[in-house]
Amino acid sequence: MKRFVVTRALHVSGIDFAYVSPFHRVRKTQNGGFSLILKIQPGASGVKLQEFKENLLSALNYDEIEIRRLSPRKFELRARKGLPSKFPVFEVIKNSDVVPKKTPYEVPIGIDADGAIAKFSLFDDAGGTVSLIAGNPGTGKSSALRILVASLLPTSTAIVWLDPKGGADASIFASRVEAIPDCINADVAIVKLREINELILRRSRALATGVDGSLFRELVVFVDEWATLGVHGTKKGREAVDEQLRSIAATGRAAKVTLVLATQRPTSTNIDVSTRGLATTRLVFAVMDRHASIASLGYSGAELLHPKEDRGIAILNDSTGLRKVRVYKVPENLREVAQENSGLRTTLEELSLWEMATLKTS
Repeated sequence: MKRFVVTRALHVSGIDFAYVSPFHRVRKTQNGGFSLILKIQPGASGVKLQEFKENLLSALNYDEIEIRRLSPRKFELRARKGLPSKFPVFEVIKNSDVVPKKTPYEVPIGIDADGAIAKFSLFDDAGGTVSLIAGNPGTGKSSALRILVASLLPTSTAIVWLDPKGGADASIFASRVEAIPDCINADVAIVKLREINELILRRSRALATGVDGSLFRELVVFVDEWATLGVHGTKKGREAVDEQLRSIAATGRAAKVTLVLATQRPTSTNIDVSTRGLATTRLVFAVMDRHASIASLGYSGAELLHPKEDRGIAILNDSTGLRKVRVYKVPENLREVAQENSGLRTTLEELSLWEMATLKTS
């Protein structure tokens, strides 16, 4: 039935160069939605298909549709009856049993357009990851960061938060997280980033000699405003900051070091391209224009989000593809939760001293 409905909608919309694939089944989604595969004729382009998106939306009479490219001639069409009307509160830290003491590979970040829980990947079977969170001021970027940190509070994860904005956002987690508030200063940022790189190098050398990697405690490094990290300093100092950060992104994976970068000014010029290219998970809120969306998300689309009307809504690009996500609300008791788990706080210095002593006796 849905195939017939979509075929008719394509005709009504004037899309005579695309058709419903007869070899792929229609998948029903939550909230009365569905997804199916469209194919375009040889010589047609996906750009042209996107141009007819509004016409197709009107013809289908759904609240929202998404057309995602799978191959040069194959596209996935997702139709939805709208995002969930209820904006849920982040539940993981209300019940500590939900999050195990062991570091989770992925944590809940919000609800996707199908009503399913969307998860943000922090680790995988190979070790650490690199992630990017971007968006205009006030769209939800800081809330997403807080949710990620909050999900790690009751775990064994070591957490370092570089906050060039003076520690305003990181301060509520200070009893559990090692916060670096003055890293807008290049000299401060370089010292801390070098510590992280030294830890990675020490772990890599140990692994090369056959040391069991399970001895190493997972480390997550948050950089709250990437574009201003080390901005107060000489040109040489800023270049050193970029070099150290690039090294963490490139070598931290096997050493169980995850890097989460956040920026409110995502452009191809003010953030390091090679570091950004290593990001396997990207969560992007409303941005200024198409260029900013491509620079941060890897695709256009985030520029279509409205800074006010779509506040708290982002596009998630991960191993499963692109999907729109309504990020959870941040609870008001984060400072109390951080204090309850203050016994799990481990600084980089403490972590390094413990590992050097362990490696020496093993």
